[in-house]
Amino acid sequence: MKTNRSVRRRLPCFFFTVSIFAALAFSVVRAQDPEKMALNKPEKIIGNWQSVGAGDTVTAKFTAKSEFDIGGTENGKKVVQMKGTYTVDAASWPLKVTFVSGEKKSYGAIAVLSSDRIMMEKLGSLEEKPALDEDSALTMTRQPEALAANSETSATSNAGKLIGKWKSIGDPIALEGASLTMSFSEKGAFQMTMTEKSGEKHTQEGSYTMDAASSPMKVTVTSGEKTGYYAIAVLPNDQIKTEEMKSSDETARLTEEAVTLAREPK
Repeated sequence: MKTNRSVRRRLPCFFFTVSIFAALAFSVVRAQDPEKMALNKPEKIIGNWQSVGAGDTVTAKFTAKSEFDIGGTENGKKVVQMKGTYTVDAASWPLKVTFVSGEKKSYGAIAVLSSDRIMMEKLGSLEEKPALDEDSALTMTRQPEALAANSETSATSNAGKLIGKWKSIGDPIALEGASLTMSFSEKGAFQMTMTEKSGEKHTQEGSYTMDAASSPMKVTVTSGEKTGYYAIAVLPNDQIKTEEMKSSDETARLTEEAVTLAREPK
């Protein structure tokens, strides 16, 4: 995997040249596949997206008003941002997209893999045929709408909504069959319990602080001499989504391994 060039150098005037990212492997789907062609619609890309894999981060937002906002980070700091309007050639597979930012035009291909996953590739022109492989394209997953809110008001609101007791739902990849509960108190107390399939429980207690202005929020947990870091997004319907971070310097983000938890009754 190529990792020898920075985001700043990889993204001049365009944003998703991506060998710096560990994109997931992808098999190009034939355009005549009816199931995949059903996903090949401009409205399917509307929403907030974030790159998956190791390395630095690319985020993308596409609106129903044909506006886009693309950002890139390096070591947790924003180094690239483009805003403007976009148009889509829906007759092609993958979708061919023209981006207009000020007086500059850029071109890309977007393959909609599922309702929550897309693959994007930079093109030199709309006539260029995309490769859509792990060396040329970037895989991105849909982010909860809550991640788009990044104002002081929404951040304060989301921080308050985190208070309470939460229990994992579904069968998250990261838990490997176990269940998880997390509790956050108004006074900054934290408790987390992991229950294995066998019924054995592991409980961690301590205190927490949060960076509510981050999107998703960065939560730092201290238990004795140990410190842990979590990315947490507050979702609608009394749910949160969380994923453990490796360090405080890591950019807060949620991948397919994030765990969804529902609020427990008081």
